[in-house]
Amino acid sequence: MAVYKIVNNAAVKWAGEAINGVQHPPNIEAVWPAAELAKIGLHPAAEPEPLPPGHRVIGEKVIVVDGVVKREWLTEPIPPITAAERRAERTKKLAETDFYFLADGPTPPTGMDTYRQELRDLTLQAGFPVDVIWPDKPLP
Repeated sequence: MAVYKIVNNAAVKWAGEAINGVQHPPNIEAVWPAAELAKIGLHPAAEPEPLPPGHRVIGEKVIVVDGVVKREWLTEPIPPITAAERRAERTKKLAETDFYFLADGPTPPTGMDTYRQELRDLTLQAGFPVDVIWPDKPLP
């Protein structure tokens, strides 16, 4: 965890330099409580807000809000998956088990027929293509 100084209402990561002529340990945030850190002008960053639904993190920044140092996620919307992309995933999973059904292939594990049928039926799920429940692949 990093600690920050507030300089001109901006958070600046503390690099271990002396504060008021005193050299503090580089892991000070691991040993001092936040209240003691604040007395020498160091602040741990508050956790960021939860991600909005349908977004992913692409970075983060540290900001100062009302004198409090906060981490803030930089996000972007997750592009919806298309039916073609989901079918391609399904086709790959089916191909991974095709060898069981070759004339000279090994005996398929119990449940492999059901697994493959559930993969083929993926498009029938109510949430397809975005929200799908993948079947569990039987163990060999």
